[in-house]
Amino acid sequence: MRIACLALMLVATLPACAQETTVRIRSARPFGYFVGDLIHARVDVSAPADAVLSRASLPNPGPLTGSLDLRDVKLSEMSENGARLWRLDLTYQNFYVALDARDIEIPGFELSISTATGAQTIAVPAWRIGVSPFLEVAPRNGEQAWEY
Repeated sequence: MRIACLALMLVATLPACAQETTVRIRSARPFGYFVGDLIHARVDVSAPADAVLSRASLPNPGPLTGSLDLRDVKLSEMSENGARLWRLDLTYQNFYVALDARDIEIPGFELSISTATGAQTIAVPAWRIGVSPFLEVAPRNGEQAWEY
């Protein structure tokens, strides 16, 4: 009897789990960017089949920080396994002049969707990439001071 109740509870929750909103961020690589490099990222947002994305909530190209610009935003929409899927292809440009290898943050943003149950805000979290300098900061040793 207990097993039957557990099985029934599991079956009853499956449709609810399938209707959750999820966000997945993928980038070409997590490190190895230099000043001027373009950073490509793909954000996949999965939501209930009846969800509608507010295009006004998409991030706008332009400066995000003093050293990072959002250059391009491309949106594609599809249905997959009874859910709505939005794919955002984002292109950023790095202007951070690194003196050593370090991580910088790509800022997150929020998207607005509406469903039959009401409006919802989806948080796309911030994520980090590794940046590096072009050249070594310390010069090579020289015999004379003028060689530096």
